[in-house]
Amino acid sequence: MAMFARRLLQTMLDHLAAHLPLEGRTKLVRELNRQSSSVLGFEWETALLFGFSHIGKIDYETPSSQGSRPDMAFVEHSETPIRFTVDIATASDDGLEDENPAMRFSMALTRLR
Repeated sequence: MAMFARRLLQTMLDHLAAHLPLEGRTKLVRELNRQSSSVLGFEWETALLFGFSHIGKIDYETPSSQGSRPDMAFVEHSETPIRFTVDIATASDDGLEDENPAMRFSMALTRLR
C-alpha cells in the first residue's frame, strides 16, 4: 500500500536529480515501480532523502570504509555540522497472521456460537 501519491514521489525524485547520481535515482524509480511490499521502504527512502537534502548534503548508498552501502550519509549545512549515516527500514506485518492466527481463531469462535 502506497503512503505517498505518485505525483508527490515524482516531485521528490525531480528535486533529488541535483543531489543523487543517476544510478541512485534509477534504482529508486525501479524499486518504486515494483509491485511488492518492499515499495513502502523505498517510498520512505525517497521522502527522507528529499527532506534531508534541503538542510544538508546527502550521499545515497555510498560504500563505507567497512564495505557496507548505507542508504544515506548526511552532513548538515552549518559551522558545526551534524553528521550521521543510516540504513532506512520499515516495519511490516507480512506473515503476522501465519505466526499469530488471531483472525482464524476469532472466526472459529464465531462459528461455535
